[in-house]
Amino acid sequence: MRNFKVEGKQIHFWDDRFYTKDDVNFYPGATTVLSVWPKGEYFEKWLKNNGPNADQIVREAANKGSNVHNAIELYTKGHKIRAVDENGENPVYTKEEWRMLAKYVEFEAQVNPEVIAVEPVLVSDNLEIGGQLDQVSYIDGELWYIDHKSSNDIHFTNHMQGVAYSKLWNEMNPDNPIEHIGILWLNARTRKPAKGKVQGKGWQLIEVPREKWGENWNMFQHAYAIWKHLNPNFKPYNYTMPVEYKRGN
Repeated sequence: MRNFKVEGKQIHFWDDRFYTKDDVNFYPGATTVLSVWPKGEYFEKWLKNNGPNADQIVREAANKGSNVHNAIELYTKGHKIRAVDENGENPVYTKEEWRMLAKYVEFEAQVNPEVIAVEPVLVSDNLEIGGQLDQVSYIDGELWYIDHKSSNDIHFTNHMQGVAYSKLWNEMNPDNPIEHIGILWLNARTRKPAKGKVQGKGWQLIEVPREKWGENWNMFQHAYAIWKHLNPNFKPYNYTMPVEYKRGN
């Protein structure tokens, strides 16, 4: 087993997510920082077209992504994954989520990665960010950071996120740096394997070009400057509230 350093923890506070090493200094995750990045005109049109249903659609997409990530994590750690419960009655995953897990299994069969870290939490006091990385693996003897995406499209922010996570990894593991950054798109429109590409029906590994890493990191830092301006006191709040309510007579 190869040894790598990971450090930090993730804190969920209702809808917010914080990263810290010492419970004193709290940092945002890369995805939180990138929430300030414009979504583009097509997203704005989609938002207008869906109106009051947009929030529900976004929540469902987020839940789908979380379920797919959880299934991949369990699979890569050697657990048996079932589509339905032990009684064979209730589905554990939706049909779409299960298909995406099947695509990941096909990816592993084709590439045969040596997975050395799954969902590690890393925090950097130097970079002032944290993150939960999807997967770090050796492929053909070279170290890859692989981000799993179940979205309908791949956005420029996905490239920036991958570079930011690689920065986190490399700071803690300077002797074993990330050599490639890939986005494993589990909802791709590919129809079959193609020569010279890592893909199959409905999935594709998209590599972030090495020559673009610097540009992606610079763009991330610009986004972070805006995010900091909008969130000057980023830390969990201390709320004191009762644990139950009952209407009086």
